[in-house]
Amino acid sequence: MWEFRQPRQALEGFHFSASSFDSNTGSPIGVTSHSRRKPHGCPFSPANRGFPPLESSRHLAHPEGMTTLQLHLFNSLGLVILVVVAILTRATGRRIGGALAGGAALGVVGLGSIVLGEKVGWWHFAITWEPYFLTLLWIDFALCAFIFLLTWRIARRFGWRGLAMVLVLAALLGPLRDYSYMRRFPEWGAYAPGVAPVLAISATYVLFGVVGHGLMRLVAGPARADRLARRAWEATES
Repeated sequence: MWEFRQPRQALEGFHFSASSFDSNTGSPIGVTSHSRRKPHGCPFSPANRGFPPLESSRHLAHPEGMTTLQLHLFNSLGLVILVVVAILTRATGRRIGGALAGGAALGVVGLGSIVLGEKVGWWHFAITWEPYFLTLLWIDFALCAFIFLLTWRIARRFGWRGLAMVLVLAALLGPLRDYSYMRRFPEWGAYAPGVAPVLAISATYVLFGVVGHGLMRLVAGPARADRLARRAWEATES
């Protein structure tokens, strides 16, 4: 009969009992952090900032975090919404190009805000920091270009006052939207406690609007100087 013995040095100083294990993670108390599996997240994410233990939750349907399948679904939905809004707002090709440019800039700002928030400690997102996944995530942000087709119509009808109202609404509704998503998909990550993450999200949404609509205006020109695209039946009649 074989007898397997552990080296004595490896067991010195460890006296495990029923109370020697963390009830949440199941890991031995006193084991250094480098011996545990690191969370699947941003390399800039600081440890021990009060975030809920993402890996140890028993209620997570997808403990690996945000998946590429989810991003594909959201990107498909975003593309459909973009096409529908472009038709309903009678967007010209130049205006669609401007909206896509604004969406591309929004994607860069979005990814940058995620990294900044991770580094500062406002939030933690369990995402894969690899080129393919980040490209899908950037596309997910960029397909929000339909928002700038709507802000273009608002600017055409109400001017800068309408755009200012949109920014105020974005600052107020942005945190509600993001927190609701995190409650719906808890495996995606967590926000730090306190008011700082809420204010950071509000500021990010305002920055989205300023950068995105500003770049669209730079490409497509002033809203009131642009004509609406002709409807399909109008083009047929002429």
